[in-house]
Parts: sequence; C-alpha cells; structure tokens
Amino acid sequence: MTPLSAVLALLLTGLAASPPRACVPRGSSARVHVSFLADSDLASLAKWAKETTCTDYSFERSLAARRLAQGVILTVTGRDVRPIFEILLHTMNLRSTGKGAKRTIVATGPETEQSKAANEREKADVDREKVLANIDSEIKRKDRSHYAITRRGADAIMAEVPSIARSLRVAPEAKGGKPIGFRLLSIKRSSVLTRFGFQNGDLIVALNGNDLVSPDKALEAYAKFRAVGVVRVSFRRSGKPRDLELKVE
Repeated sequence: MTPLSAVLALLLTGLAASPPRACVPRGSSARVHVSFLADSDLASLAKWAKETTCTDYSFERSLAARRLAQGVILTVTGRDVRPIFEILLHTMNLRSTGKGAKRTIVATGPETEQSKAANEREKADVDREKVLANIDSEIKRKDRSHYAITRRGADAIMAEVPSIARSLRVAPEAKGGKPIGFRLLSIKRSSVLTRFGFQNGDLIVALNGNDLVSPDKALEAYAKFRAVGVVRVSFRRSGKPRDLELKVE
C-alpha cells in the first residue's frame, strides 16, 4: 500500500467509525419556520417535529391518515416549538403522551370531517389515475364510428378534461367571417382523443346536433354528456364529413 493509499484508508475508516451527529433541538435563539399545507398528514407532521425538537413521536397506524384542516405558515423565534406541534395535533383530535425524547400520539376524539374528506379525495385521485393508466381496457370500439366506454372510465376522463385540454391545441375556425367549429391541433399519441380515432387537423363542427360555434356550446354539450352519457360528434377530416358516437355503458 502506498503512503497516499494508507492515508485515504485511515480517513475513510475514521469517517465510517465516526458516531452519528447528535440531534440539536431548536429553541431559545433559533428561528424556526413552520409551514404545512392543508391536508398534510400526521406522518409528515411527526417527521418535522422529530427533526425540530429531537423528540421521537410514535403512533398507531390507524392514526396515520389524519390530516390538517387548514394550512399553517409561522416563523417562531426564541420559543420552544413543541407547544405549536401540540396545537396542530389538537386540531386533528390528537395529543401526545409521555415525557423526554420519546412520546406517543394518541386520539382524543374521532377523525375530523375535513380529514375524512381529504382522504376520500386522495383515494379518488389514486383510483382515477389507475383507470387513466389503463384507459384502453375501459374503451370498446364497436366500429369506425361507434365507441363505448365504462362509467368509471368516463368519470376519470371528465375529471381530467382541464389537463387533457392543456395537452393539445384547439383553434377556432371561420368561413366567410362566420365561426364553423374548432380544429384539433397538436394531439399527442398518448392523448385519450386518439383512442376515439381523432387525428390532428380534424375540424369539430357539432356536438349532439348542436353547431359548435362558440365555447358556450362546447360547455353545454359537456354538461349534457355528463347527464345523458352519450355524445355524437360531427367533424370534418380533409374536407369530408364524418360522425362519431361515444356512449357510456
């Protein structure tokens, strides 16, 4: 072993053997920033509390889903932040027991309605993402002009309409100074529109028999689709008229 190798080996050995850095609670003169979004869960709050106060908070798995009802943004200087954490726990019907560096979080009441609602929204988001990831299994092509989609597939797509709209470009088109429809541009191959046979350049002229001459008409057709579960699209491709029907089954 060369002298340089020996020095490096000693350094690495020393680093590996060095004890972990001790946790130093922030208090007296420290400025502590407390920032949590609404719906932050108990796990993220407990992690922050441990890093800030050097107190290890444990809790039952059934309590992990509890969430804040409102966002919190505070800057605390020269004050123990543990009381702030206790206040946050109180808003979720929780409190901590025990003393010292290890404490346990227990329930003082049922999960709040805001927390339940937040968890339901998250579950719905996860379920919708799963459906969208496997959207092909929700769509059935009957022939070139007729498609069927499951209710859960339709609901997932309807909830994602804003993001779908951002993924393409829709340009209003006029003829003789009068609006005649909207042309689809920049459709990505991964877009759900391609599942229904639409292509770049298609000119949408009517929905459910209503001429598509304004955004208001498009919104009206959107509302009707959610109510009756069927939409008939009249469009032109390379100047030739075509029709497509999408029905929820």
